[in-house]
Amino acid sequence: MNRLTSQLESANKEALRLKSYHHKNIVRYVDNFIDSSGYGKAHLLIMEFCDGGELRGFLKKHAGKQENTEVYIKYFSDIIEGLSEIHSRKQMHRDLKPENIFILIVGKSAIEHVLKLGDFGLMKDVDGSIMSATKGVGSGPYMSPE
Repeated sequence: MNRLTSQLESANKEALRLKSYHHKNIVRYVDNFIDSSGYGKAHLLIMEFCDGGELRGFLKKHAGKQENTEVYIKYFSDIIEGLSEIHSRKQMHRDLKPENIFILIVGKSAIEHVLKLGDFGLMKDVDGSIMSATKGVGSGPYMSPE
C-alpha cells in the first residue's frame, strides 16, 4: 500500500468515527469528500466551525492573566466530558493537546463557551490493553512517559 492510499484510508476512518459522534464536547462532523482538482487526491473533512479557535490560542492570549477559576473548571469539565464519551466507546484519542481542543463561542462570557475535542486522526480502538493502544503515537510533549 502506498503512502497516499494509506493517508486516504486513515482520513476515511477518521470521518467514519467522527460521523458516529453526537456529543456536545466533540467537534461535529458535517461531510467529507475526496478532492482531486489539485496536484493529487486529498480527503477533506468538513467539520463544525468553532469560531473561538484552538485552546492553544486562548492560553497564549491569556498567559499570565488571573482568570476566573470557574472558567478553567468549566473548560476542564468540557474536556473530561468529551474524553468520557470517547472512552465509553473503548477508544483512545492519542493526540490530546491544546491544538486539538476547539472553542465554540456561545455567549459573550468565556464561561458560556463550549470546548470540543477534534482531530481524531490518531484515534484507536482499545482492546483491553492500554499499552498496545498508546505505544509511540501522539505528540511528544503531551504523551505520558510510559
